[in-house]
Amino acid sequence: MEKNPSHGSGGLSGNLILAALLLGGGAFILHAVPLESTRPAANEPKVEQRLVDQDVDARLWQDPLGAVARAREELAKKQQSEAEKQADELRHSIAGLERRITDLRADKVEVTVLAVMLPGGPYAEYVERRRRSRYAVLSALNTGDYVPVDTEHLGYFTAASLQRPDATKLPDLIPYEWFERDARIYKRRRILVLWLEDSAFLARPFKLFQHLFDGLAAGDSSKGIRWQVIGPVFSHGLREMVREASAEDFDTAMFAGREVRFLSPTATATERNLLGLSRKPQESPNSSRSLSAFLEQRGIHLLRTIGDDDGLADKLVKELELRGLKTQPALKRENAEEPRDTFRKLCPRGKPQLAEAPHHIALVAEWDTLYSRSLRDHFRFGEGESGFCVERYHYVRGLDRLLPDDGSG
Repeated sequence: MEKNPSHGSGGLSGNLILAALLLGGGAFILHAVPLESTRPAANEPKVEQRLVDQDVDARLWQDPLGAVARAREELAKKQQSEAEKQADELRHSIAGLERRITDLRADKVEVTVLAVMLPGGPYAEYVERRRRSRYAVLSALNTGDYVPVDTEHLGYFTAASLQRPDATKLPDLIPYEWFERDARIYKRRRILVLWLEDSAFLARPFKLFQHLFDGLAAGDSSKGIRWQVIGPVFSHGLREMVREASAEDFDTAMFAGREVRFLSPTATATERNLLGLSRKPQESPNSSRSLSAFLEQRGIHLLRTIGDDDGLADKLVKELELRGLKTQPALKRENAEEPRDTFRKLCPRGKPQLAEAPHHIALVAEWDTLYSRSLRDHFRFGEGESGFCVERYHYVRGLDRLLPDDGSG
C-alpha cells in the first residue's frame, strides 16, 4: 500500500511549514506599527512671558548655541514696539549681568565664571558635540552638588559694547546659565557658565578673554572671582594661543590680579609641534620644556587633561609590533638629507615592498582637518622615531550630503 509522503499537509513538509510561519512572523515584526507615546504633542501656542534674565526655552540636554540662535530668529519675526525693543536690549546687555555679579559679591557669595568653548558649525556632528559637551559639564557640576537655578531656560547677552579696536570681534551672542549649591549645607557659591563659540577665539584669544572678563567684572569687582576656561576645542585653537603668547609685545600681565585657569581637555596637538612656533632661532631644536611651563612664563596658567598625538601614536606602533608588523628603527641624522632619502629608498610608492623595509600601513582619514592630515608624521619612521612605511588615503566629511538647512542632499 502506497504511503502518503505529505502526511496530510497538502504536499508541504513540516520544515516548509515552519519556514513559512517564521517568514510570516518576521514580516509581521518588520511591518509592526512603531511605538507611539501617549504624551500630548507640544503643539500648543506659547503663553509664558518671561521678563527675567534667563528667558530662552532650553532643556538641560539641548544645544545652547542653537537654542539661543532660534530664539533670536523668532524674536526678529515679531512686531515689537520701540519700548519692547529697548527693554529686550537692556535685559540682554552685559551690563545687567555685571550688576548681577556685583550684587552677589556684595552679598558675600562666592562666584566662579566657567567659560566653555564649543564648536560652532551647523552640521550634525557639531550639534551633537555641543549637546555632549553641555551634558558633560552639567554632569560634573551635579557631582559637585551644584544645581541649575533655572532648569528650562538659558540667558544670553550681546557683546557689542565689548568690541574694541585693539582686538578682533567677540561672538555676537553669548549664552549663559547660573548654578548654585544648597546654602544650608555649603558655603554660598554660584557658578556662571558661559557657552562660547570656539571659532570666534581663533585670533588673539587671550586678548579677547581679557575684554570679556573686563566686561563682566572690572576693577575691584573682579576680586575674589575665579575664572576658568575649558578649551579650545581643536588643536589649531591651542596653536593660536601659543602664537599669541610668543609675540614680543604680548602683555604677560593681562590677567594680573585675576585667578584665571585654562583647561584643555580635547586639543591633542603635540607639544613638540606647538612649541616649535615659539622657539627662538638661537634655541636648540632639542630644547625640552612643556607647554604649560612655557605659558606659565608668559603669565598664562594652562593644564592639559588629555594625552597628545605622539603618545597615542607610540602606543599604537608598539601594539602593531606585538601583532607581528616590522618597524624601521629610528634614524640618526648625519646630514640634512639622509632621513628623507632613506624613507624614499625603503618606501617607494607603487612598487613592491623591499625585503629589508618595514611593513606598509594604510591610514584612511578625513582630508578636512589639520589633525588627520598630520597623522602620517606620527606613524612613519624618521629621525629619532621608529615607524612604518605609511600610505595615506583621504576622504571629505559630509559624504552623506545632508545639509543643516533642510536635511536634503
